[in-house]
Amino acid sequence: SKSGLGKTHLMQSIGNYILENGNKKVLYVSSDQFVNDYINAVRTVGKNTVEKIDSFKNKYRNIDVLIIDDFQMIIGKDASQTQFFDIFNDMYQKGKQIIITCDRMPEQLKELDIE
Repeated sequence: SKSGLGKTHLMQSIGNYILENGNKKVLYVSSDQFVNDYINAVRTVGKNTVEKIDSFKNKYRNIDVLIIDDFQMIIGKDASQTQFFDIFNDMYQKGKQIIITCDRMPEQLKELDIE
């Protein structure tokens, strides 16, 4: 839905509820933070690069619930989209949950590279 209608508040409430009523690890990030985390992981050159990329992957895979706000901001960032879908597939196969918000309807996300 459009900006200012409570998506972020609702999603934070869901995350807080899960934390208070279950024994689950929850990670809430904006899509900008996700992209920046990935950029920082690959920006390093040398031996440390592999460690930073592994650290990035572990941060997003070693949780039970991933909450990403403003998902539309990842459109056009192909490498970040690839990482997101790798994480999505890994979490899905493990029966974990992902919650996203977006200010666009699914049919308006045609630019999203999901192949």
